[in-house]
Amino acid sequence: MSWKEQLCRLISLLKEEGIKDEKVLEAMRKIPRHLFVPENLQHLAYENVALPIGYDQTISQPYTVAFMLQALQVQKGYKVLEIGTGSGYLTALLLILGAKVFTVERVEPLVDFALNNLRKTGLTPDKYPLKVFTGDGTWGLYAWAPFDRIIVSASSLEVPQPLLVQLRYNGVLVMPLKRGFPRGEGLYRIERIPPATFKQSYLGPFLFVPLKQGVVRKSRHN
Repeated sequence: MSWKEQLCRLISLLKEEGIKDEKVLEAMRKIPRHLFVPENLQHLAYENVALPIGYDQTISQPYTVAFMLQALQVQKGYKVLEIGTGSGYLTALLLILGAKVFTVERVEPLVDFALNNLRKTGLTPDKYPLKVFTGDGTWGLYAWAPFDRIIVSASSLEVPQPLLVQLRYNGVLVMPLKRGFPRGEGLYRIERIPPATFKQSYLGPFLFVPLKQGVVRKSRHN
């Protein structure tokens, strides 16, 4: 079965699982997920599973990615801050959805990995509204704030305060939080209501890697 046939099968599965946002599904149809997966795991790229990409990080399960994007409700031209670039797959989908993407990754070698993957699909910073940063994502990007949308692909006990401050009024943040869950995390949609209220909505249980502070400049690929 070709990768395109495998992708069609995956999209059908996502629909069966409840993903209804056609813009999200269409974006996923346009991005070959196997180009964002290590070569030795590309045969699993179109299975509905998370896969390791090294440095204790993963490319999230396709259903999780689709669900988060559906909750984020990205519109063309929105400024989106992504915390956790990882393989660059979610970055690619945000660009296809028409967002202006500012993405932060704490593991420097993964920045190179993501940029190389994005290059394979033609989604490069010289052609698309994309800025990629190596840094501690818990601080966000003050210089580029405010953001219409913020998406965090790692879990924490609370939303880092700098991210809340950098969210535009009526903006939306989607992030997994560990709040009394014995295993895994709860995914939350947080809307900033002016002047200083944050409305939180619980979306369901998911599994994510933990959100960490600091920057990894050099690390052995594992």
